[in-house]
Amino acid sequence: MRGWCRSIRFFPQGEESWPDDPAAAVHVFLDEAIAALPTLTTAYDDDRPDLLLYDIGGLPAPILGVRYGVPAVQLSPAYVARDGYEDDLADVLTPMRTSATGVAYREAYAEWLRANGIEADPWDRVTYPEHCLSLVPRIMQPHADSVRESVRFVGPCLDPARLADRTWRLRRDPCSPCPSGPVTTTARTSTDCASRPSGTRSGRW
Repeated sequence: MRGWCRSIRFFPQGEESWPDDPAAAVHVFLDEAIAALPTLTTAYDDDRPDLLLYDIGGLPAPILGVRYGVPAVQLSPAYVARDGYEDDLADVLTPMRTSATGVAYREAYAEWLRANGIEADPWDRVTYPEHCLSLVPRIMQPHADSVRESVRFVGPCLDPARLADRTWRLRRDPCSPCPSGPVTTTARTSTDCASRPSGTRSGRW
């Protein structure tokens, strides 16, 4: 079932660069999904799943969910889009969605959905999945009262063994005194680390 990803390349490899155009970049995921779907249906037609879990780039999963009549649940590692999200990011989203590449992406996506018996707006389908699990606590979600009921907040997912271990201590930085006030833990993304490699290596922000 995974053989297609070794023989078909859509994502940039090594030193290759992603498209600078945001709509062209997301189209890469659509091209990959369209190419992958026949292999996935061949695998699952005789071994139907009970549930499909996918991330935001796993575009075939909701289509497979409709095909097999099972839930397709998107996993979000962070906060999710809420009602009003497009208005908040209009300066970014509107130029992307109305550009020539954005229109081409939407048309190609809509055609693919129709070919699989689904009538839906592609942008809305990507932004607001039918089922979604957010892996953060609800309290960490901005404007949580505006999040659709299709989202369930299930974080944090902590290891019971770590929760039971109360022996940990704050490690003292030899270059600075141990703080006496609250300690903030910050999670950085791979993009943050790539943009600030010196801070990543030294352990300082």
